[in-house]
Amino acid sequence: MTTAKKDFFRDLLTNERGFHLLFCDLFESESFSLYHNKSFSEDPIFNHFLIRDDLLQSHTQIDQSKVNSIVRSIKSKAQELKLSTSLFVENFWERRGQFEKSAVDTGYRVTDKMEILSKTLTGSLEETATERQKSSVSGLDGFEVSYTNDYESWNDVFMSSYSIPPHWKEELVRREEKIRLSNSAKFVLAKDLANNSIPSGCLLTFSSGPTENYLGIYCVGTVPEERGKGVAKEMLDFAERDALKQGQKVLTLQTLTSDGVAAMYKKIGYKTEFERNIYWSALVSSTPFL
Repeated sequence: MTTAKKDFFRDLLTNERGFHLLFCDLFESESFSLYHNKSFSEDPIFNHFLIRDDLLQSHTQIDQSKVNSIVRSIKSKAQELKLSTSLFVENFWERRGQFEKSAVDTGYRVTDKMEILSKTLTGSLEETATERQKSSVSGLDGFEVSYTNDYESWNDVFMSSYSIPPHWKEELVRREEKIRLSNSAKFVLAKDLANNSIPSGCLLTFSSGPTENYLGIYCVGTVPEERGKGVAKEMLDFAERDALKQGQKVLTLQTLTSDGVAAMYKKIGYKTEFERNIYWSALVSSTPFL
């Protein structure tokens, strides 16, 4: 793998990690980081460990006893916090095999894969608008997509779209109040104009720090009764047009392989850059959300 490609992958990870800090607290040690939020204790996305990048990218074999010690420390930290946690291991790191073996030996099991996708924007805003008009889907004129400060309606759509349990709501709203005041993230809401303008879809865009030319797209959801109408595509088109207005050239998003929606993203120009195994170790019976 070329240095440029690896740097590109790191940029995508930087955007994703910045997004996670909107909803998670961060614990860092010499060898790993933990993104966590006990209010979302069932979720492997908002409660996950990362091995330090320089360890994963080591060109030489790491002593396996050191690897095992790091993974045991991870497990111990999760038990100390009384959290069910996951361990993220991307498939492009040189030393991933060592850490994956140790994770399995320590009781972690692969529960899913996540695909990290990107789309490079090459056209102008005008060209994008023309292409959109050519490929317009019947019925989408009945939807309005816009950025919104109505984060409570956004949150209701998000929770409905992902079947999130009610006890998440208080913490989600608290976090979203802070997000609304930041310049790094924006709430996108789709409304069905043909159905009393009810909120139908949501997503959140994120861009910050050294990867400000990258626009991350997260929390893409459509309420069950509005699915199959092209709402997600309409919201993604909206995000793409806004990225072009802001001079951003790369969109990035993640999707769980088990959700089966990667093909939809690829149909509109995204491609899978790399994958990660999600190793899950549950302290309690739980159901993951994204």
